Amino acid sequence: PGGAPSPAPGGGARCPMQRATRDDVARAAGVSPSTVSRALNNSPLLPETTRQRVQVVAAELGYQINAAARRLASQRSFHLGFALPQAVGRGALQLGYYSETLNAALLAAEARGYDQMILLHQHGDGALAARVEDLMAQRRLDGLIVSGLRRDSRLPSRLARLGLPYVLLGCHQGRHPSIDYDPRPGLAALVNRLRERGVG
Repeated sequence: PGGAPSPAPGGGARCPMQRATRDDVARAAGVSPSTVSRALNNSPLLPETTRQRVQVVAAELGYQINAAARRLASQRSFHLGFALPQAVGRGALQLGYYSETLNAALLAAEARGYDQMILLHQHGDGALAARVEDLMAQRRLDGLIVSGLRRDSRLPSRLARLGLPYVLLGCHQGRHPSIDYDPRPGLAALVNRLRERGVG
């Protein structure tokens, strides 16, 4: 009755109630502990086959990265902010045509182990900038995606001075990193197609 402890993958015995460690994963996968850390953080420095092997072994052993240790070692919070325009009188959020891009960004952040926080703003008002500064001072923000800004907003310049990585969504402002949407070529093609079909 009871029997011996089950051997861990790759050899060695481990108590059934004992939590797996990084060293356990390293031994089972035949790699170094530092390689385990890189693989579980999806480091591009490792071959895909190595990353996958380590991740499979870690899943089999039930190993989970200690979030606090990860943040301490990397000096990052693993939090990304998504600043979205607040729709006055029409509910809290106004996403419009940003929704698909934001959804893709949220999924990508989740897949890379980042928690997400939503920050509401009214066209990049001063309250948003103050909130971002507070979060940075508390080391609770690693980057920001901002949508719904006016083209004359001063927020991008303020973010650049703070040194926070950021991307503007749907708003192009000179040298600031952005993903913009210009509906004019599509609308022109639509009108031309309708004319070809004898409409108008």
